Amino acid sequence: NWTLGMSINGGLTVHPIFLYESLWNFVGFLGLHFWLRRDRRRFDGHAFVLYMGWYGLGRMFIEGVRTDSLWLVPGVIRVSQLLAAITLAAAIILLVLLCRKKDRVLWVQRKKLQTAAAEAEIGNGTEAAAGEISEAGAVEENEKQ
Repeated sequence: NWTLGMSINGGLTVHPIFLYESLWNFVGFLGLHFWLRRDRRRFDGHAFVLYMGWYGLGRMFIEGVRTDSLWLVPGVIRVSQLLAAITLAAAIILLVLLCRKKDRVLWVQRKKLQTAAAEAEIGNGTEAAAGEISEAGAVEENEKQ
């Protein structure tokens, strides 16, 4: 009898795989949320690649507990475990390749710069227009006098 397992109709003991996967994903979400909340992102898609690796790592172990898996090599490796290992390996490779470049400008930073530039242009245009209006008003008052 498994201490964490549960019995279905008093027969086969199984693990609550969906519970394990939900808890794994929740812990991963919290970790990524607090880790990437500050300026730790190094490239666009950093959170996605980290999650891909986290999911692949968890899935490799969680799939090992299942009783109804499709075996690639009977008794050795399941198809889902191989796919999870490939996902983890791809995430590691992407992290290594994408973290190499140091002077990368993130999309969020580009948007901030574009917004600030647009606001500066609007601000300069408004101030110039306000200056023209006040100059025109001063000219009209000088003409009246």
